[in-house]
Amino acid sequence: MINIAGLAIGMACCLLIALYVLDDLSYDRYHEKADRIHRITLHGRLAGNEIHTTSTAAPMVGVLVSEFPEVEDSVRVDESSDILVRYGDRQFNESRV
Repeated sequence: MINIAGLAIGMACCLLIALYVLDDLSYDRYHEKADRIHRITLHGRLAGNEIHTTSTAAPMVGVLVSEFPEVEDSVRVDESSDILVRYGDRQFNESRV
């Protein structure tokens, strides 16, 4: 029983790890040009504390497009608050953008 239980637990762990890796590798793969999508992260120090974040300054969106000719388009994602979305003459608040 101990051998069978150990084998079952080992196989379950292997399967969960494989599913996690497959999900991670498939991120954004549904886009036609997925190989051209990049994410900017910030790693540094502020007041002696290490910072690791995916949040960047708002002006970076425009600077990336204007200063780097290889950047075709840029977008900033903000998860911290409600955002007012406008489409044509319609507008509404969207949370968790």
